[in-house]
Amino acid sequence: MIHGYMISTSDSQDVAAQLKAAGCEKVHRDTRGTAKTERVRRRRAIEQLNAGDTIVVARLNQIADSTLDLVATLNAIAERKANFRSLADAWADTTQRGVRLMSVLEGITAFERDVRSARTEAGQARAVARGVKLGRKPKLTPKQEQEALRRRKRGETLATIAESFNVSHSTISRLVA
Repeated sequence: MIHGYMISTSDSQDVAAQLKAAGCEKVHRDTRGTAKTERVRRRRAIEQLNAGDTIVVARLNQIADSTLDLVATLNAIAERKANFRSLADAWADTTQRGVRLMSVLEGITAFERDVRSARTEAGQARAVARGVKLGRKPKLTPKQEQEALRRRKRGETLATIAESFNVSHSTISRLVA
């Protein structure tokens, strides 16, 4: 079976017509604006693929928002032993040539991930060097922490102290520990 997949945009009628002309028996359609992780119909389309089926898109940006997303999606299709074809991007298919190109893309994606990770770590290190505190802001000010510790030493329960500062008892227990 040949499945089509598209995202509804202003040119949706043209894309749907292209997919039908390419022999798609069923066209799965998500709407633009949903988070990429919420592409429910894309996920369902891939889940419906049987070995030997093909999923067709008009352009690669219809099925993926990034190289990483594209590689993950194509891997999911390959796991189902199905085929992939892009009408506008002839190189993006499941022929031997397409598979080799996808291997290159996987390498580029891994490189992009490593670069992004290194930049993030470097940025965090620079921020820490400037005195920026990373992570969530503390629930209690230093004065409130001291007050909570004094009250605990006087024998008040964690729950009572926590309630007075409008925090959980776990917040107070972490101070005590």
